[in-house]
Amino acid sequence: MKSGKILASLLLITLTWFGCSDNPGLQLRYEAEKMFYQAEKSARQARIRPELMSPEISANLHELYGTTLDFCYSAIDSLNPQEYPVEYRELTNITFASATRLSQRCYADGYFDSCVAVIDHLLHRVKLTGIPQISAHLNLGRALQAAGRWDSALTTFNYAVDNFYPPIDDNGEIIVNMFGLPNHIYDIFIRVGDSASAAAQVSRSEAYYHRLIADYPSSNLSGASHLSLSGLYERLGRWEEAVDELSQVMDTTGGLAPSARMRIASLQAGHLDQPDLAIKEYDKILANLTGRDTLRRPIILYNKGLVQMHQKEYSQARKTFIDVKHLYDNFYAKTPVVQFAIARSFEFQNNWDRAETEFKFLINNFPTSEQSLSTYLFLVDKYREQKRVIEAKRMEQRAETQYRELATTMPGTRVEAAALSYLAELARRRSDWPQAVEILGEVFEKFPTSEFGFRAAITASIIYRNNLGDSTAAANLIQELKKKLTTVDETGDF
Repeated sequence: MKSGKILASLLLITLTWFGCSDNPGLQLRYEAEKMFYQAEKSARQARIRPELMSPEISANLHELYGTTLDFCYSAIDSLNPQEYPVEYRELTNITFASATRLSQRCYADGYFDSCVAVIDHLLHRVKLTGIPQISAHLNLGRALQAAGRWDSALTTFNYAVDNFYPPIDDNGEIIVNMFGLPNHIYDIFIRVGDSASAAAQVSRSEAYYHRLIADYPSSNLSGASHLSLSGLYERLGRWEEAVDELSQVMDTTGGLAPSARMRIASLQAGHLDQPDLAIKEYDKILANLTGRDTLRRPIILYNKGLVQMHQKEYSQARKTFIDVKHLYDNFYAKTPVVQFAIARSFEFQNNWDRAETEFKFLINNFPTSEQSLSTYLFLVDKYREQKRVIEAKRMEQRAETQYRELATTMPGTRVEAAALSYLAELARRRSDWPQAVEILGEVFEKFPTSEFGFRAAITASIIYRNNLGDSTAAANLIQELKKKLTTVDETGDF
């Protein structure tokens, strides 16, 4: 084998170094660094033109990283860590980096079992500590999950939660993916419809974050844990408990953090039937904004307008939205929900003619927004409700044309994902079940780790089971979804 010959020649060189160098560890580390650098250089060149990534180039990268990894293992085996502690530690770091890169190549090429094997071998051959140890376990869990071995992945994730505590690095900074792992596991159970396991995971998550709060009351772990618990309680519909947790999130001055106050106000208005308290909270926040915090003003005003809508103060709400539109034009141009809210305020006042004008303005001026795409179908329903059959048909045809055009002209983007999702919705409304699942399958295939992809898989599985009578296809889709609901490595490039 070519890689074996290369490794043999490199080991021969290192044996020669042992006879003439006072520090063979230094020579081994140097050679490992050089090999890893060459592999990285080839990988960078491939990333410059990813469209030219051929099977041959990919195989070459596998071999470069694999050869480097084999060399590192042999070098580590040949060194006494007590005699050469610095060089041994540095070789361990290069070994971890090489194994991570090789596992990334395997993952990117869909060789998930090989990815598992690389990381598992690393963990058994080398004693890792700190961030590398945590990263390796998270990546192993993700690879197991992608390989369809969810039970093993869950075991690995739970081991990480139990053993890497607290989830901080040597500088006291939170290791984000490790910290969020308990809630991530809960989200997976919810997405795939495993309510019993999700309920059990709620207890594990609560215990984990409450323990962090109790053990590290004055650290950033405490505030982050309160936020994590509030998010969990919101997903569970336990609104008062969510507010209680948010009320414990302080800023650097010791006061309640503005972002927490905003979220509390939103919960008061939307779920606790306390709109007056929400308005007072928003007014307090607005009155206390200073410096760069003033950049929050338009979003706070928008939220305040939503509360006014909830109170059926439609004219006042519209005035608030129009203030945002005129005073913060950049925010308005990037936030189509403001225009949508303006249109709804007229609709709720039974001024349909003006509402229709504002909805059409939204469609024409924010053509790629999700609000625009959904408004097409909203208008179709409204016209049918008003017995305007011809206009409903025309709007539906216009919607289909727009969805197809956006899906074609904006490939690989969130816009394409949204456009295809709405095309599938059109097919579903027409009871064209084969067409609907075909498009939903395309969304899941193209955007497997996005919210659009998740929803597409769930919707398609429901259609297979309830409308096409294919329970096997429905179950297979859920299994594929489990594989895609993976964690992301802390380095961000796994």
